[in-house]
Amino acid sequence: MKKVLSLVFLILILSKDKKCSAQKFADKEYYLIDSLVLEELSEDNLEIIEEALELFTSTTKVSKKRESLFYIIDNCYDPFAWVLYNEFSNEFAKKQLKKNKFTSNSEKKEMVSFLGLTQYYKGYTDDVRGDAEKSIFYYKKSLATYKSINDKEGVAMCMENIGAYYFQTGSMNIALECFHKGVKLSTEIGYLEGLANNNRALGDYFYTQKEFDKALKIYKECLLIFEELEEDEAIGYCITDIGRIYEIKDSLDLALKAYNKV
Repeated sequence: MKKVLSLVFLILILSKDKKCSAQKFADKEYYLIDSLVLEELSEDNLEIIEEALELFTSTTKVSKKRESLFYIIDNCYDPFAWVLYNEFSNEFAKKQLKKNKFTSNSEKKEMVSFLGLTQYYKGYTDDVRGDAEKSIFYYKKSLATYKSINDKEGVAMCMENIGAYYFQTGSMNIALECFHKGVKLSTEIGYLEGLANNNRALGDYFYTQKEFDKALKIYKECLLIFEELEEDEAIGYCITDIGRIYEIKDSLDLALKAYNKV
């Protein structure tokens, strides 16, 4: 399952400061990345990293090493460590694919999918930092990687972010096409997270076009999916979107009722 980065986590990435050179860094040979200060990690994040590295260093199996790195980037919420472990994971995947010494086609496919995920996260990180051109570069690389193995979930995930780029840069028709593709693929494979995210992006599109009834219908559909997924943050966004439209339609009682649910 692809990790959804929370708003708080993204803000931490955006505000992340470079570590001071006077600090004591962890052993790179074991921890794999530069400038990691163990004392600055929470107990939970340190436990996640050390549990994963115990597996990484104790096995010669490439698949197990990949799993250990995935465990870090899927569970660690220290912004500094997460960004660097994602970078390391990206290089690791590229190196293993270049060696091409897999025991099966499925093992190779899993590594390609892992590469696609790290590319996606590189795009997401640049997106949060405000570098739109770098972010779209990595989103498109991720999309191409996922397409190469017919990973529809990965493709649907990328469609939302690529569509958002075109939406923000004014290429509305391209954005709309991306969102529709994401919805179609997500529906085909039963990928609820992708369906909800792409649909919500469609709702935003119709909102900007002042097609408020269409937007309201989509936001309500998204709310039901996010409630099923128990995504509290996304639920809050959808409820706010719904209340905002009720305000525009002068249905103030319904707007207030929606806002009171947040």
